[in-house]
Amino acid sequence: MAGIVISYDPSGRNGENVHTVAAMLRGIGRPDCEPAIAIEGEVVLASCGGKSPLWDASHSCCVLFEGELVGDGHDAPELRILELYRERGEGFIEALNGTFASVVWDAKCKRLMVGNDRFGLHPLYTAIVNGRHLWASSPKAMLANPAFTVHLNPVGLADFLGLNLFQADDTLVQGVSEITPGTFDVCEPHGVRTLRYWDFVLSEEENGRSSRSYVEGAVDVLRASAGRRQANEETSGFLLSGGTSSRVALGALDRGRLVGLAFGAPNSSEAAFAWQVAETAGIPFRFHALGPERLKTDAPVGIERSPEPLSCIQFDGLGAWGTVDADCKVIVTGCGGAAVFGQPARPREWAGEFTAERHFEALRVFSDEDLSQLLQPGWYRQIEGAALRRFRDDLARCPSRHGIHRLDYWALRQWTRRLDSRLAHLFPEGTRIRPLFLDNEVVDFARALPPSLRWGEKSVYRRALLKIAPELASLPVTTTGGLPLSYGLRRLRYHHRLAAWAKRFSRASGGILLPASRPLSAAPDYASWLRRDLHDWMTKLLLEPRTLDRGLWRREGLLALIADCLNGGDRAQPAARKIFTLISLELWCRRYFDIAGEAVLPSDHSAAR
Repeated sequence: MAGIVISYDPSGRNGENVHTVAAMLRGIGRPDCEPAIAIEGEVVLASCGGKSPLWDASHSCCVLFEGELVGDGHDAPELRILELYRERGEGFIEALNGTFASVVWDAKCKRLMVGNDRFGLHPLYTAIVNGRHLWASSPKAMLANPAFTVHLNPVGLADFLGLNLFQADDTLVQGVSEITPGTFDVCEPHGVRTLRYWDFVLSEEENGRSSRSYVEGAVDVLRASAGRRQANEETSGFLLSGGTSSRVALGALDRGRLVGLAFGAPNSSEAAFAWQVAETAGIPFRFHALGPERLKTDAPVGIERSPEPLSCIQFDGLGAWGTVDADCKVIVTGCGGAAVFGQPARPREWAGEFTAERHFEALRVFSDEDLSQLLQPGWYRQIEGAALRRFRDDLARCPSRHGIHRLDYWALRQWTRRLDSRLAHLFPEGTRIRPLFLDNEVVDFARALPPSLRWGEKSVYRRALLKIAPELASLPVTTTGGLPLSYGLRRLRYHHRLAAWAKRFSRASGGILLPASRPLSAAPDYASWLRRDLHDWMTKLLLEPRTLDRGLWRREGLLALIADCLNGGDRAQPAARKIFTLISLELWCRRYFDIAGEAVLPSDHSAAR
């Protein structure tokens, strides 16, 4: 597991800093990793992959790089960055395309620059400890710093329980934040500043350019991005789903060098649709069926690999990737496509119906009512309503009058960055994950689209699919309720209204006059897993004294939640999702908050140390 740590101390206490950095590296690296630590004036640069900074010929400037660049110079990223820094100074990072973290130390000017890719796909976290500015690939590095005072972050807890991801730039650890996408930190003798070099600002106005030219332009940039991601001759894996984005990406890629990969419930519509897409596209297809038997062993592995907490249902099937797909060293994904181009099945009228509350409700895991029964009163008072307030604040950061633009802005900056991209850390060591849509040229093109071409009948995203892969557009899609995207929007809306009417009629008649239709499902029946194979694991983790002594949960609240799952019915699946959230949180606390195997209150961790 790769990782970097950077320390900047204006006072020059580098002897002490080296010991701190070494401890932080141990917090994020494998026990057998070979650390590389370089001391340069006020700066300590370290990598747990044995990679040292690369200096220029005059030994006046060096670069520490982790990740991958696509396009020109991707085989020697450090040299490319040194060249760009000489030409553009602080503007060097604007020209970098890929998934990366980059550190430049200019010894002549005593200037340190720390940043990552414009989408934040390669995370960097930062904290200030005893006057030292620290950066690392994971918050776990800060927890391994003996001088760092550890507290559970209440707003991070609210976010994780509310949405299974963190909002703004916060983490579960108080005092540790993630670098904001599109910014980088500059440290100089007179101070530290943060500069913004890019933002996902969408076009607000219509223009006279024809929609056909935009469709042709979209196809061109997508194919160029595909070429950059398939630059080598090797066969790439491609993550398939039942949605729109994987079809658009597949239409742009060279299918002759692809293997389709998917995982999920064997009998789900998501699996069936992915198989249809692979068969129609003529590519080999490997499907990994999810089951409860591996989850108990995979969940701790996922906790170790991911830089911050994820729901452990994301970890199921983790072991299969390391064995069956070991020959796929490059995996291309379609993540972020709908945020970049807009959702094609979304009618334009939806913009007038958009509210933050409505969308938050569609995403949330725990409601405030749930948390009032589950959390100890002191913790509940700290986080009551916080996740929704922060969701509103995140939406408000988008400078747009269109509600849909604000939602796409949030999806790219938060959902794609803090959920989709974090799953890349779960793949085997050395696997390179290349998201096709998160390419500088593609995103710059898409954010210039007029609002009318981002959603509805004129959606450039949908029309690009019809142009480059019409055979894939004619297949069912999960995001449209199982209808093909080749249908017009009016027809899609008619079928949605008909399905909604049938559902209400079936419910009113008790399923006698009209049997209930089987809903589209991508997820396994997690509730049945917890009722059978994982029952003892669940109850041990959530109800044993070590968990309850943490001071977060009310025992009666946990028992009621478990009962909802075990009793079946409509409450079982939502309860299962909530239980897996709590299991992930408990596993993370045990691994990174607890001391010598004994549970402590997260807020008392520093005192116990």
